[in-house]
Amino acid sequence: VYAPLGPTHQAIEDISIMRSLPNMTIISPCDAHEMKHLMEESIKIKGPLYVRIARGGEEIITSKFKPKIGKAIELKKSKDCYFFTTGITSHIAIKTVKILKRKHNIDCGVMHFSTVKPLDKLSLKKILKKTKKIITLEENVKSGGFGSSILEFASELNHNSKIKIIGLEDKFVKKY
Repeated sequence: VYAPLGPTHQAIEDISIMRSLPNMTIISPCDAHEMKHLMEESIKIKGPLYVRIARGGEEIITSKFKPKIGKAIELKKSKDCYFFTTGITSHIAIKTVKILKRKHNIDCGVMHFSTVKPLDKLSLKKILKKTKKIITLEENVKSGGFGSSILEFASELNHNSKIKIIGLEDKFVKKY
């Protein structure tokens, strides 16, 4: 993901494509600290691993955690609503949560999924049980991406949360 280089350097459908491949593990760390830990964990993976990285230099927001492949991180707790994020969208969600609290007194949590596939179903189930409003945030096309995986899991549970997917439209980027 290297948006400053323009449309020829943007991978906006890679998560959708990789999710469709059997036995593929997909990770999308949000900072260098998490990347380091996930790379150490990667030797335990059987089968292929797809790593989605940003350009680098992002603020470290996972330093309080020891990230593991397959385990989501609750960056901020809440009971009202949650942002589900992957990769650098976690930074956007954290900023958004602060604005919502300050300007509208809305308390939202942030659950970061560095592992897009397989999802951390235990953590996901726990959050789905305690909140009714979820916003997924990704820098991938909506079709078949991270948000789709959340909807698929929620439908398996027959869960009735309101889930809104925020991602890229199903079209090629013409300019940045």
